[in-house]
Amino acid sequence: MFRKHLKPLYLVGLAGLCVLTTPAWAQSASVQQLVSQGNYWQDQGRDDLAADAWRKLLATDANQPDALLGLGMIDLNQGRRADAQKRLQTLQARHPSAPQTTRLRLALGGAGGGSGGGNAALQGARRAAAAGRYVEAVRGYDEAFGAGGPPADLALEYYQVLAGTPEGWTRARDGLRQLVARQDSPSARLALAQVLTYREPSRREGIAQLAALSQRQDTAGPARAAWRQALLWLGATTADAPLFQAYLASQPNDREVAAKQAQLREQATAAAAAPAADPNLRLLGEGFRALDNNQLAQAEARFAQVLRARPRDAEALGGLGSVRLRQQRFDEANELLRQAVARDGKWRSAANSARYWLTLKQVGGQSTPEAEARLKEAVALLPKEPAGHVALAQLQETSDPAAAERGYRRALELDAGNAGALQGLVGLLGRQGRAEEAAVMFERMTPQQRERAGGESALRASVARARAQEALASGSLQMAQVELEDALLAQPSDPWLRLEAARLYRRMGRAAEADQVMADLRGLDDASVASLHAQALYAQERGQWPQVQALLERIPESARDPAITALRNLAWVQAQATQARLLMQQQRGGEAQLLLARTEAGLGERARDPQAISALAGAYADIGSQQRAMVLARQLVDGESPSVDARLQYASVMLRAGRDGEVAALLRQLDDARLSAAQQATLQELRSGYVLRQVDALRERGNLEGAYAVLAPTLAERPDDPLNIAALARLYAAAGDHGQALALYQQQLQRTPGDTDALVAAAGSAAAMRDLELAERYLQTALAQAPQSPDVLAAAGRVYRAAGKNRRAESYFKASLAAAARQSGHLDNGLPAAPGARLAAGAGTFNPFAGMNRGAPQGGLGSTARDLPPAVAALAGEADAPGLGGRRDAYADYAPTPLMDADGLPAPVGAELDASAMVVPVGSRTAPGARRMRAGDGAARASSASQGVLGELRELRAESSSSLAVGAGYRSRDGEPGQGGLDDLQVPMEGRFAVGDGKLIVGVTPTLIDSGSPSLDYGVASRFGGGPQAALAGALAADRSPVDSLVGSPLYQTLLTRGATNATRNLIEERALDSGRYQELFNQTDGSLTAAERRAATLQQLFADPLPSFVLSRDLANTPISDIARQVLGNASLARGLTPAEQAQLQALSTGGSAGQSPLAFQDTLYAMVANAAGARRMSPQDASGVGVSVGYQRGGFAVDVGSSPLGFDETQVVGGVGYEGRAGDTLSFSGEASRRAVTDSVLSFAGVEDARTGQRWGGVAATGAKIGATLDNGVLGGYATASWHRLEGENVADNERQELGVGVYVHAVRNDDQALTAGLNVTALQYDRNLSGFTYGHGGYFSPQRYVDVGFPVHWNGRNTRAGLTWQVDASVGVQHFEERASDYFPDSPALQQAAYEAASMAALLGLVPEYVAPVYDGQTKTGVSYNLSAAAEWQLSSQLFLGGRMEFNNARDYRQFGTSLYLRFLLDRLGAGLGTSPQVLRSPYSRGF
Repeated sequence: MFRKHLKPLYLVGLAGLCVLTTPAWAQSASVQQLVSQGNYWQDQGRDDLAADAWRKLLATDANQPDALLGLGMIDLNQGRRADAQKRLQTLQARHPSAPQTTRLRLALGGAGGGSGGGNAALQGARRAAAAGRYVEAVRGYDEAFGAGGPPADLALEYYQVLAGTPEGWTRARDGLRQLVARQDSPSARLALAQVLTYREPSRREGIAQLAALSQRQDTAGPARAAWRQALLWLGATTADAPLFQAYLASQPNDREVAAKQAQLREQATAAAAAPAADPNLRLLGEGFRALDNNQLAQAEARFAQVLRARPRDAEALGGLGSVRLRQQRFDEANELLRQAVARDGKWRSAANSARYWLTLKQVGGQSTPEAEARLKEAVALLPKEPAGHVALAQLQETSDPAAAERGYRRALELDAGNAGALQGLVGLLGRQGRAEEAAVMFERMTPQQRERAGGESALRASVARARAQEALASGSLQMAQVELEDALLAQPSDPWLRLEAARLYRRMGRAAEADQVMADLRGLDDASVASLHAQALYAQERGQWPQVQALLERIPESARDPAITALRNLAWVQAQATQARLLMQQQRGGEAQLLLARTEAGLGERARDPQAISALAGAYADIGSQQRAMVLARQLVDGESPSVDARLQYASVMLRAGRDGEVAALLRQLDDARLSAAQQATLQELRSGYVLRQVDALRERGNLEGAYAVLAPTLAERPDDPLNIAALARLYAAAGDHGQALALYQQQLQRTPGDTDALVAAAGSAAAMRDLELAERYLQTALAQAPQSPDVLAAAGRVYRAAGKNRRAESYFKASLAAAARQSGHLDNGLPAAPGARLAAGAGTFNPFAGMNRGAPQGGLGSTARDLPPAVAALAGEADAPGLGGRRDAYADYAPTPLMDADGLPAPVGAELDASAMVVPVGSRTAPGARRMRAGDGAARASSASQGVLGELRELRAESSSSLAVGAGYRSRDGEPGQGGLDDLQVPMEGRFAVGDGKLIVGVTPTLIDSGSPSLDYGVASRFGGGPQAALAGALAADRSPVDSLVGSPLYQTLLTRGATNATRNLIEERALDSGRYQELFNQTDGSLTAAERRAATLQQLFADPLPSFVLSRDLANTPISDIARQVLGNASLARGLTPAEQAQLQALSTGGSAGQSPLAFQDTLYAMVANAAGARRMSPQDASGVGVSVGYQRGGFAVDVGSSPLGFDETQVVGGVGYEGRAGDTLSFSGEASRRAVTDSVLSFAGVEDARTGQRWGGVAATGAKIGATLDNGVLGGYATASWHRLEGENVADNERQELGVGVYVHAVRNDDQALTAGLNVTALQYDRNLSGFTYGHGGYFSPQRYVDVGFPVHWNGRNTRAGLTWQVDASVGVQHFEERASDYFPDSPALQQAAYEAASMAALLGLVPEYVAPVYDGQTKTGVSYNLSAAAEWQLSSQLFLGGRMEFNNARDYRQFGTSLYLRFLLDRLGAGLGTSPQVLRSPYSRGF
């Protein structure tokens, strides 16, 4: 049998227990003792020992009613209904009106007949009454009847049971009297008379009524029997002689009554003859006679009366001690008999007996060395009493099985049929792997021995259980299942057997079957102490502490042994701890600490219980209060030599507190300790937990190779352990190999199909592989088995969240929190209610107390020198069992394989102190000078589970809940005023509203952009809008002198001549005088001539020069300038007549618009231009303002939006797009988008502009096209590629096309829950069909090179500080860029305008507006240089719902330098709020790249 939970076999009962309805003190000594034993063991659920007592009774009296009732109830509980019916028939024949008969009849009748017959509480009360548990039965009756009391048809039944309780006799008597007054039935009168005989003061009244009822035909039999029994109970004096005489008149042959009458006569005669004697001697005599007759109440009264007169009387002390001994009040008996021995040694034997039984009672359920030593002392007192040997053997079963076997065999030598010894030895042999010996022993038992040991079915069940234990030890769960199910068939109501079966089913992953096994127990026996205790242990193992409390509260206080009491205290502490953890998840850390502090104060004396200390310290550790956890935990090991159990408890707390260094030191110390089997199992569990924590810590650091090196020995030792397999699967998942992780879980599920943890983990792996259908199948199976499990519900939420089904995920997260809240409830069990719980329940203040989280970096799985163990390799589907992964180099320098000590323990990962220095106070083993861990060390490291499901729900709600945001962003781009320069101010306002599993996004963005006013300088003005034509007009409107200078120039005046006229000759003479030609010719004349003659000769020669001769011979004013230029410039002799400047001027005039005109006509043209320019408009400032609107919807990877560029701009575009992001497998993600977006490089491209000089409007460019991308990321390295094509169109803007290609690689330098750092290489290439970067009519004003290549080295860093409520993101890149732009006409789509531009450019050059001629063409260019980009963003969480953030950037990408900054506020409408993300959720304008 499962000895740990077997009730003591040596106690003969407990004080205060009622023996059915017959008071214990009213029976003979031997009968009373056996009845007490039978009732006690039956109450404890030990049917075998109870049956032993009942059979002893039947051996003395075959018709004894208590024995018949007890055996009948045992038969009924064990399914032998026919045997129980036979017992009832005997009772009805021998004792038709006895209460025992009524109770067995009720038990066999079930729910039949009567008011409330089908009431479960009523039936439970009847079962408790039938078993003699009257206090519990009365509670059940009261629950069934309610405030109105018992109905008429059940009143008699109720009051008869109530009379058997210590405090209920008076109420029962009064109730029966009222019942008699109302209905005056014979049965009610008989019941009242019987109840009156239960107490000495009213016994004579009851005797008188029974005498009268014996005369009635319908009550004669039971009344006469009760009359007789009352006379035997009566503490009679000589005055009571007539009562005996009246009975003997009707029953003269009753020897016992006649003998008692004779005693009264002798007393009367002796009293008359004897002289006056000491009254105390008389009282002592009466007391001992009453004691001999087992009249304990009378004996107690007599001895007490003597002690009041003589407190130190040895006889009275010994007599009262003997009374207490029979009443099983062993502590009082021991004290009284100790005093008696001190005065008279004859009482030593009785004193030893009291001490013996007191010791057995006190150490019951204990398993400490002190208990073992006390039992050995007790056995030495009464070595021939088998109960002590059995009790000692039970205690030694785990620590010293050989000694336990000797104890059982010694008990059998003393009593061959001792049930406890027989059962204990059979069970012990089985657990030692000696199931065959147990079976042989069973076969050798005689039928009588089998019957005394609990019956054949019980023994067969014990052998089957032993075989099951043997199968479990060998690892054969299926064989153990077969044996335990066979045992259950034989003993269906054995609670400990059912507990073992339930544990096995849960170990096999069949949680639903385990629950059903225990549910069936409640149907068979929901009231016995053993059943309630077993159910409580099962609830404890599932962490259902409120249920543990509720079950243990139903056990009467008098029936709670130390183990039950300790578990009850522990359940209360654990319930408070669960409440505290729930508060911590709600970020109410201060209230959680207050609750635990009040719990600690409320424990009082129970604070010394190591289990309570451990539970409370662990709770402090769980909420991050490391300092208090350490203070409490130290109490476990303070002192010179802390016990092994205390050190194990201490290690458990240290493990929960994350003090891995101390755990490692403790594990090494405990390896040298002498451990029981249970302690060895606990140590192994701690060792496994420590190793797996190191495995997970290394995995979280990305050192998968080292993690597997630590895990491999544990895998080799226990390859089928689900925890080890799960750890291995997590390694595969961290490596990105979710398929292999899923294979491990699937293989585990083949072995244990109902393993809930494996089902949940498999669902997670399937979800990671995007196999939602498979994930849902696993989830539904897990939910069917554990529909109220917070962990399973939370796992379902994570899977659906990963699948993008946020609404469904939210529902599961909420259900998980609700289930956790239900499990954290607790009952009022007489322990302090911890006012902090009520405070926490009603507190509404925000308390952001939370611990630090250390995240789990995802890393590639490095190779390892060790192969998988064969069993694990088969489990993982690897025929050759290779090492994990093949990327050893990824971690060769990063994380070496952890060191393993001589005990096979890995060094603590990231321990604060060296493990060698971490020793704990264990008496002499504490090394001199070794320092202790400080209580405050590591207090900042609170459990990452403090956020738990609530944190995940907040993250989900942050993604899916409605929110409002507003911000302001500014950017500045350098460039010429009115053209490339830009100041942009935008105020985005955004509302996100949850719709289904997605969000409806509505945005309004007031926008103001300004480029300034273009310069009026011709060189700048000619590159905007109308180009050179408009610039020329503007220049002339401002200043006509260039025209006047041209027309008034000597050359142009010459061109205006009209042949051989005096004006022409005078002009030629003036030119000659100015050029010096006249003086040259004058000097060549004859000096003897007069001045007039010489002048005339000079002019004659001057006019004969080639150019003057040409001018005089033609009407140049009306000759096309081009012809003039051709003739003059084409003739060297003529050209020499012009200065070089004049030649250039003539050449300029002969080109452009003036070439075909005559000088006179061109002069008119020029002056007409001047006249027209006088009314020309000036260029206006280039700015725009408007309000953009947009509406969109996002769900998972799908997004769609539609809107417009700001309404109010000169040109408004409809913009929008549709896109999708998805995954294919574990490492590949992809995206695609089709969109139409505004081009925001300039005022021209974004808003459109107007040239006020010409009235031309153009701009408002939108890019329409598609983009695709893919990323491959294995957790360590990543690569990506993007490709896009867009067509750019705008109002009166030439069409263009853009193609772009980007590729890059990166490495995850840091990646955990709180930070991520990547660095890599990026290459971007793009090209446009046309260069439309200009600002003249038809250009777009956006960067559009024909070739662009950028090679950059980007770095990305994001992270968060939860304590400061801050998250940040930094992006930086430096590289080299090269681009090439081809030359582009000012007017790309208008040849006419372009031609006019050429002419205007020529005119501007001719008029001297520019130093030299500038063609109306944007020059091509090629540039190579350094590119840089730096941006930083930060976000502060002001409350759970309010966030403040900002962003700033600098860059010189492409052909501009830009600065941008923004500030925003975001408010979540969900009052649950959100947790702090790992990067800022920056509010961006829908139009600007920089926001």
